[in-house]
Amino acid sequence: AKVPRPQRRAGAAKWLDRLGIAQWAGTRVDKYSKGMMQRLGIAQALMTLQKKFGNTIPLTRQEIAEVVGTTVETAIRTISRFQQEGWVRSTRGKLELLQPEALNRLFQ
Repeated sequence: AKVPRPQRRAGAAKWLDRLGIAQWAGTRVDKYSKGMMQRLGIAQALMTLQKKFGNTIPLTRQEIAEVVGTTVETAIRTISRFQQEGWVRSTRGKLELLQPEALNRLFQ
């Protein structure tokens, strides 16, 4: 079933806020900064890795940064934000997806 436009916009605004890029709501994705695109890229990479590994991804934050093509600092900052939201848990050498559906909704 198709989600009504006002409901889609409200949902998108909520997720943009959670990613720390709410001020860019209404801006075309191709106008996002490199950092914003990297955050979305990390979320997308985690969803792709989930298909291969399940909810426990046996990669370090540095390895995730390499997969995405971003700096380790950006990966750490983004994954920390995801942890604050309760979406993931990062432990030594692995990343556990606690709420993969929350990450997946970023792309719907």
